[in-house]
Amino acid sequence: MASINVLHFLSALLCALQLSGCQCANIITVQPVSINTTLNSTVYFCCEAAAQYLYFNVNGTLASNVGVMAKGFFGTTTAGVNDIKVGHLEAEAYDYNNNTNITCTAFSQFPLDSNAEASAQTSGIAVLMIQ
Repeated sequence: MASINVLHFLSALLCALQLSGCQCANIITVQPVSINTTLNSTVYFCCEAAAQYLYFNVNGTLASNVGVMAKGFFGTTTAGVNDIKVGHLEAEAYDYNNNTNITCTAFSQFPLDSNAEASAQTSGIAVLMIQ
């Protein structure tokens, strides 16, 4: 029960810092995890962060890149509850996508001012492995 109260406190503190215009680090709350799948299947990587923007990288290239999309990757990001961005990356398990590195990057600028410093955080690497 105490751990739930601590979690609520930390969430409230994060929101207060964001509202105050503090230049804080983004927090990626859900990182993509490695997936081992079969050939020609479809898998989904997930990422969540308290940030203004969230995007996926496939082998170091933006998932929105035309070449990356042509290989069977399609990413979406939606606004969740409490300014949490939720991202999903759909990946087709083609033979040439074996051992592909996936990361997500959260990006914000606090306060919302063109003169403020931006902050970004990149997740750990998840790998798409195909059998």
